[in-house]
Amino acid sequence: MPPKKGSKNAAKYQRQLVERTMSLLNDLLADMNSSGALFENITSLSKFLEKRSGASSVTLRRNPRYRELLDKYLNSQRGAVSVLSKTQKDQNILKTRIKLLEIENSNKATKIRRLEAALSNLTQSADITPPPLEAPEVDGSRNSYDDFTCTANLVLALLELLPGVIVDSKRRVIIDEHSLSSNDVVATENLAGPFINWMLSRDAL
Repeated sequence: MPPKKGSKNAAKYQRQLVERTMSLLNDLLADMNSSGALFENITSLSKFLEKRSGASSVTLRRNPRYRELLDKYLNSQRGAVSVLSKTQKDQNILKTRIKLLEIENSNKATKIRRLEAALSNLTQSADITPPPLEAPEVDGSRNSYDDFTCTANLVLALLELLPGVIVDSKRRVIIDEHSLSSNDVVATENLAGPFINWMLSRDAL
């Protein structure tokens, strides 16, 4: 999760975020180039990448490093676009959409496999021996905060493995930015509320 705005770690976090986005853009553009994806202008290209990179289309166009990658991709396709008839363009657009859907499905399958592997590693490294039964405290209550903290840390680790899944502290939900609608709710306030309260108490949001 990002540090507080204005903290001494903010600049370092921003640099790391740019490097991660650059790496993701390079991978996305390489896949798109292999599939022969064509775009008419920088706006349509940036809007397509917006849902998949986690960066807004405006940021992709204004950040010099991101813009350089997008311009390079557009320049590499101009020769092909200029000689295409309208019918050929329409056909290529349809073919491109099919290819991009195939790539998106492949990326989702890869993400699922990585998540399953990470979950398996966490399970194997954890002590799975059930704790012995303990007598209740005098007042009949039982402190489960440690159990909750362990679970919250597990959720945090899983969220960090899925860049598109983020915590929306204002709406008090967890959403998937990489979904078709860009904001599918994967955990409502009833489910995510306690976790978000815990994150806020740690100044993690």
